[in-house]
Amino acid sequence: MKQISNIVLYIILLGVEVFILLFLNSILGKYANGYVEIIITLLVSYLLARFVVSLLFVIQRFYYTSRDEINNIL
Repeated sequence: MKQISNIVLYIILLGVEVFILLFLNSILGKYANGYVEIIITLLVSYLLARFVVSLLFVIQRFYYTSRDEINNIL
């Protein structure tokens, strides 16, 4: 369960980082050249990929935890 809570905390932090970068992209996109917007978009894409992978890890941990608990009951 500690691993699950750590992964969930990491997912929340990734979500906050993505939100902040998207907010900066909307503000700086009007005033900066296209390179800043491309860099921020690449960073957001990378963080979103890590977000999805972390969600898969949470599902995997829930599966193993549930399986072990069911085996302990039976």
